[in-house]
Order: sequence, then structure tokens, then C-alpha cells
Amino acid sequence: MLPNGIATEGHPRAALPPRAQGSIRRTTSIDVLHVQDPPDHVQFTCGGRDLLTRRGGHETISETSFTITMTKRDGMVDSVVVPHSSSEVRRLVGTGLRRGFRKAVAEADVAQPGSITSQLLDDLPVALVVSGYSTAVAGAQVREQPNLDRIDVCMGWRQGGTVDLELARSGAIPIPHGPIVPALEDHDAAAWHRLPSLDHHAVRRLRRTDVVRDIRGWRVDASFRDSHTDGTGIETVIHEYDLHAIVEFSTDEIIEALATPRVLPYLECPVAAAAVQNIIGMPASDARRTIPSLISGAASCTHLNDLLRTLADVPTLGRHLP
Repeated sequence: MLPNGIATEGHPRAALPPRAQGSIRRTTSIDVLHVQDPPDHVQFTCGGRDLLTRRGGHETISETSFTITMTKRDGMVDSVVVPHSSSEVRRLVGTGLRRGFRKAVAEADVAQPGSITSQLLDDLPVALVVSGYSTAVAGAQVREQPNLDRIDVCMGWRQGGTVDLELARSGAIPIPHGPIVPALEDHDAAAWHRLPSLDHHAVRRLRRTDVVRDIRGWRVDASFRDSHTDGTGIETVIHEYDLHAIVEFSTDEIIEALATPRVLPYLECPVAAAAVQNIIGMPASDARRTIPSLISGAASCTHLNDLLRTLADVPTLGRHLP
């Protein structure tokens, strides 16, 4: 039985920053839906675009979409549809999504490093974890003995925190209820790639990364949001972060980084933003390999780490700029 939900305060972004002249914007989305056709499957609808903004116009540099389905029973990918992506993604059929997926993707060589497809595949394991929110708020049965080994896995699950205390009191994980997603302003029709309508009971992970030349290096303005749509069509925010960073041209080093929490599920979670200072001096291209060891345990946030991992793609994106 689920405990009473807890209200999550926050300030979700209502509008994106305008696209700057001489910038490139990457946007990605993953919609996750627990489906019954085929029975007991999870469907991931993935898409993304790289958009270059020049004086007087813009140009799509790359665009990707594909759909993956996974069986709930064993967590194996059993179907990949790739209408607008590399056919190599089909090699993932038979790969387990719950454990070791990122390593399997690298070994299968299904996506170029720095590509949209690579970023989407890197996001899939945590998108699957976040999608569990939809079954929790729908009142699906939750195991009576939650995995206590997860205590101190991140700031929100730290010892003595909200989750730990609720588990001790009731034996169940507290379910957060975030603010309603603001209607995005539509003054820029090219702000996002084409987003499908979000099905009831689905979870969506949105990412945006803007890169522009700065006197000190590549200036990065990035954000991500996880949201959920309930059975009545109301979409609420689960997680949301902003990130500002500068990556030096000559050394590839991250010389400035600031993370701003906007919406997070538990009272303790925003404290993890301070750990972003650990990446100063790190080569951006090493982000996916290095960040798990630099920011981990009770001082970390899984979702912030995923946002920081996208800095690995900044050099690739920057090469498209004049």
C-alpha cells in the first residue's frame, strides 16, 4: 500500500531561452509507456534534433527517431523500429535494459559518440527507472520489502532523509506529486523537434542543450525535465534541472559549471547541486566515463549526473559552429 503522497514545490520553466544567432541546439525526448499491446511491455518513443541557428534562419543538422519495446518479465529489448535513425540500433534486440545496457551499447557500436542516437540510448536506463513513477501513482502493487540497499545511493535516499524515515515508518516509498507542467510559450515554432502527444500514464524525459561560442570557450545552457501524465491528462513535473557551463576550446576542460534545481521530489535533493563543482577541470569529452566516480553516493543526484553526462557531446556540437 502506498503512503500518502507528498507535495513537491518548485519552479518549472515556462519558456526556453531564445535561440542565439550562431548557436546550435540539441533537443531530445523519450516517452515511456507501460503497454498491454503487446502484453506486459514497456515502450520507449525516442526522438531528437540538432538545429543550427544562423543570421536570418536555421538549419537542421541531424534528426533522429526510433521506438524500442522491452519485456517487463526479463527486461530484454525485443523490438526496435527505426524510421529515422541508423539501422544499427536494431542490434540492440536481445539486450537487457535493466543492467549493463550502456556497456552493451558501446560494445555493439550502434551509435557514433556525440550523436543524438548515442545520447538517447545513454538516457534509456534511467528513463526506465523514472517510468516506475507511473505505476506507483496509479496505485499498482509495490513490493512489501523495498530494497534497503538503495539507502545512500543518492541525496534523496540518504540515511535519515525523507525516504529513509518513511521506509522505517511505513515500509513504503513516499510518492511525490510535483507542480503542473506550464504550457510552453510558442513564440518560436522551431524551439523543439516535433513532440508527439503524451499518452495518459506516460512519463516523458526532455532535454535541451544550447551551445554557442564565448570568449572563454563553448558556453552551454542546458536543461532537462521528467514529467508524468495522469489518467485525466494532467502533466506534472517529477524532476527538473538547469545547467550552465563553459568548456575551454583548447583544452576541452570544463572551466565553469552551475546547476540550478527547479523541481525535485524530496526535501534533501537540491543539496546535490553543490557537487557539480567536482567536474571543474575535467575534460568535457570524458564526462560519461568520469562523472560516475567524481559524483556518487549520498552527495549525488542520479538525474543531475545524467544531465552532466551530456557535456561529453559539447565538442561534437561545437564543431558545427562557425
